[in-house]
Amino acid sequence: MKTAIARRSFVVVVATLTALFTAFAVEAKETKLVSEVLAAANINPNRRGTPQPVKVHIFYLAKDDAFMQANFGDLVNPESPVLGDELVRRAAFLIGPGETLPLDEKFDEAALFIGVVAEFTSIDSAMWRSVVAVPARKWTDVVKLFKDNKLQISVDGTTVTCAIIED
Repeated sequence: MKTAIARRSFVVVVATLTALFTAFAVEAKETKLVSEVLAAANINPNRRGTPQPVKVHIFYLAKDDAFMQANFGDLVNPESPVLGDELVRRAAFLIGPGETLPLDEKFDEAALFIGVVAEFTSIDSAMWRSVVAVPARKWTDVVKLFKDNKLQISVDGTTVTCAIIED
């Protein structure tokens, strides 16, 4: 009898603690990520050489393996499961020739890489993918990193690059 009461008490305590931990679970930390997309005047030329706007996708990634192996169609499709658990968050923006687009993004501590894909008119001859590692080991390092640095995405012709640079 005492054993049954002890088991029930243990189960109640475990259930209560589980509920409390779930209710007060800490979500992933975020910090403001100062970033900008710079587009040269000659971006995304059509068959006549006329520059065209380009859609830029930003991927916040826990790992970059699936991102680097995925094909263009899977990456630009927001419904594609190709990135699986490696994808923390994604965003997309349209930029025109010669424009600078400042972005006010939130950076999640789970992201260890930032990947970029540009939807150029002619994908076959383009360098449409770029990735940069976030050079920080702890969350406090990430906060310091983005306090003095910014993410810069550059689109030039049919090439997209991304880098973390001093602000």
